Amino acid sequence: MVRHVARCVVKFGHYKDWIAAVKAENEAGVRFGMPVYRVYSANVGITNEVFCEAEYESSAEFERLSKVLDEDPEWSKLIGIELSHLVDGSLHHYLLSEVSLD
Repeated sequence: MVRHVARCVVKFGHYKDWIAAVKAENEAGVRFGMPVYRVYSANVGITNEVFCEAEYESSAEFERLSKVLDEDPEWSKLIGIELSHLVDGSLHHYLLSEVSLD
């Protein structure tokens, strides 16, 4: 199991539109077999900083779905809408694997 985490900052005045864009992505992604992303908002720290996360079966599954989505014009349009609501340069992605402490 791996966890995909994205961190970004939403432009002032764009929060509701960004939420609608992420909701549309979650709804569209289901038809590709994507997991639904959960969204978290920072209560302190950078204003309008948000985090999205979802779990995938493996890194290979994440990569496979990423390639499928990259080739879909509807998905590209949805991503473009979401990105238009973010502060330039604020989007960071991480694909995390759990580390065993044994």
